[in-house]
Amino acid sequence: MGALSLSYFSPPPVPGPTGWISAAQRGSVAAKVEQVRLLITDQQRLNPAAAAIYIITNGVALTDDETEIWNRFQAQASTMLKAHGIDAGPAIHCDVSDLKASVYRVTVPVHSAQLTALRFQ
Repeated sequence: MGALSLSYFSPPPVPGPTGWISAAQRGSVAAKVEQVRLLITDQQRLNPAAAAIYIITNGVALTDDETEIWNRFQAQASTMLKAHGIDAGPAIHCDVSDLKASVYRVTVPVHSAQLTALRFQ
């Protein structure tokens, strides 16, 4: 009997939002964001109905244009979540120093092919 691969037991990754940021914008806009996280707001992690997306920076403010780009990300993510019965409100933009540890602990990182530079976990 051959050895089992761990990938056999792991579900394939769910693709994240794409097309919300151009390659030219990715370097400057994504570099200002420390991490993107998802908070299940209705306390039902196994069957959520509501969520919030946190766009977390680290001491650097986003410009209005950069905020609009991240709002496009949120709009696409919201559409993806809606297809699974999850309502997402507007994106929450905050600095990591303003984010309470109790909130951070109950959020999960959001992964997208276009966020690979942001993964620091």
